Amino acid sequence: MLSFISRTCLATTSLVLLGFPAFAAIPTSVEPDRLPQQYKQIEELKSTKAPLLVVPAPEEVVAAADTVKIFKLQRVNYKGLTVYSSDTLKPLSEDFVNQQVSMADLQTIAARLTLRLHNDGYVFSRAVMEPQEIENGTVTYTIIEGYISDVIIEGDEAQRKLVNQYVNKIKKMNPLRISTLERYLLLVDDLPGVTARTVLRPSKQAQNAAELILTLSNKKAEGDIEVNNYGSKYLGPIQLEAVAALNSPLGIYDRHVLRGITSSDFDELGYLEYSNEEQLGSEGTRLLLRGALSKAHSGGTLEPLDIKGESTLLEASLLHPLIRSRQQNLNLYLTQQVLDSSVDLLGSEIAEDRVRHISGKAAYDFTDRFSGVNLLEGELVQGLDILNATNDGLGRSRANGNHVFTRGNFRATRLQALTGSWSAYFAASGQYSPDPLLASEEFAIGGRTFGRGYDSGEIAGDSGIDMSLELRFSQQLNNPYLSSYQLYSFYDIGTVWNKDAVVGESSRNSLASVGIGTRVNLAYNMSGVLECAVPLTKDITSFGNAGDNPRGLFSLTKRF
Repeated sequence: MLSFISRTCLATTSLVLLGFPAFAAIPTSVEPDRLPQQYKQIEELKSTKAPLLVVPAPEEVVAAADTVKIFKLQRVNYKGLTVYSSDTLKPLSEDFVNQQVSMADLQTIAARLTLRLHNDGYVFSRAVMEPQEIENGTVTYTIIEGYISDVIIEGDEAQRKLVNQYVNKIKKMNPLRISTLERYLLLVDDLPGVTARTVLRPSKQAQNAAELILTLSNKKAEGDIEVNNYGSKYLGPIQLEAVAALNSPLGIYDRHVLRGITSSDFDELGYLEYSNEEQLGSEGTRLLLRGALSKAHSGGTLEPLDIKGESTLLEASLLHPLIRSRQQNLNLYLTQQVLDSSVDLLGSEIAEDRVRHISGKAAYDFTDRFSGVNLLEGELVQGLDILNATNDGLGRSRANGNHVFTRGNFRATRLQALTGSWSAYFAASGQYSPDPLLASEEFAIGGRTFGRGYDSGEIAGDSGIDMSLELRFSQQLNNPYLSSYQLYSFYDIGTVWNKDAVVGESSRNSLASVGIGTRVNLAYNMSGVLECAVPLTKDITSFGNAGDNPRGLFSLTKRF
């Protein structure tokens, strides 16, 4: 990646006179192309072990039934069965067929049928053996397929057109499957600002039906303010962030978010982002729009170089939740992005990029029987030669960077419960590209997620991989000022590679760091992080001669 060659104007001027790429004099942590990616919010885990609705499982054997053998069972028939064929259910009774059976045996078969229905998600359905005359050893079981007869919506009186569409899908399914109920209730809860609470009660009109009470609350506006020292000495280190969001101001469950980030020296960093969410259809599909402007004027030891950068980002995405449930979720994304950026050195423009790409991504999170919560993401990105994209040649952020490129990315995380208050968290991400990339498309390591002992984007390359491991101890407290805390230790490591590295670039670079910290939840909707991180294998570029020293990090957030 682009290396830090000089800290003085004289040295930089000499590099230009010698024909050396001037952009290589700029540390990767201050390149403006990276700011929109650096500040992009990360996908959160949604899966949980907690069930949406608790439905008691049936007992397999009814003990009160008579165990005296009364006749030979020859055949089992079913009435009211629509979700299975008779052959599908045959294994549940075949060990009793051609055998002398009792009433207890017959009720065991009914319990097995009900359990099969429940295990397959039809938790409101059951099998019963109604009074009947047994002829030729044939027993008929009635399958009572349960459904939701009515949904009563309480609470928020805002526009309910979309909520009603979700509710109608629940009411139309007979028999009702728990996965269907979960999907549409969670899609309601996913609507901007909406919190949905549900209660089931037996229907007064139908024996095999239930009524669903759906209570909605709607938070019209929300936001937060954060102060931290995660910035580099070139663009900070103190940074201030403010977020303001409006939920459903148009009454159609739209969301509008304005986000601003700056440093304690306002001239060094300015980042402004607007994002918008719109609902499409009644299956949870959303249109996500994002636009960002950033400006940076590097300070610290880079101030004599008068390095200025700016970037403009426009992004549109379609998101579709293919699977939405408590225990597993699969989201599909299709994204088109346009990014323009430029960098000035000593008052002259030295690089200008115009990158256009399209990407497809799948994000799958799920719980497992080993008390783990997992996230797997895969993305394929293709650069496009459209909309006045950067021409190959001089004046790019990287001398051999291609504006038509292909890259693949992955991310994987696992939160593992251990014992008592202990847990472990593992995360890894990576990128591979067969092409030399422009700066905005490179894989960068360093910052709050990976390489916490270093500045954001401390190293970058065409391809790379990083990993992080945390050991955590968490406690909930009955304290009005401190509701919970988490102590943790971490180790992270990462490596990047450059394809066809040019003069001033390394073909391979790596870093690693270790540290300890605590996360706290405080009164008045405040939270904070305190962390000590130690760089292990590489000096922090912006720290100069003190680049191998431990660094103390903090953030304090107030939510509204």
